[in-house]
Amino acid sequence: MATTIMATKKDGRLIPAYAEDAEKFDALPNATFSVMLTQPRSLPRLRFYWAVCQAVYENSDEFIDSEAVSDFLKMKMGLCKWIVYPNGSCSPRPKSISFASMDEDKFSDFVSKALDVICNELLPGTDPADLWDIGAEAKEQAEKALKEERKKR
Repeated sequence: MATTIMATKKDGRLIPAYAEDAEKFDALPNATFSVMLTQPRSLPRLRFYWAVCQAVYENSDEFIDSEAVSDFLKMKMGLCKWIVYPNGSCSPRPKSISFASMDEDKFSDFVSKALDVICNELLPGTDPADLWDIGAEAKEQAEKALKEERKKR
């Protein structure tokens, strides 16, 4: 049986992050457990990414929308799978960057590489700092929303 809880590291110990996590933890028997730690995805980073994709779309004639920008970036970095058709032809399809399919470390690396592609190929001469400025407002809004969500718990 697998039990998932959110925990915070404090003073060298893991502490359940929210009341429902504490309840799950307390319900576990006294025993030794195998624990795999993962850092949850950052909603502010995801919103930043989409704000940057929107800015690229608005400043380029190459894409039909921000999702096409994202698909291009995924394909450019090899984040795709190949579909083979019955006639033997094949074509790439972008993979997902959803929370379930990519952890925070991988997504952070993906975003950094995406910024490089944008600055070097899509919008040559763009300073990466300018992209951080573009996405800063979206990131700030997401951080505020997360704080409000945590207050409710």
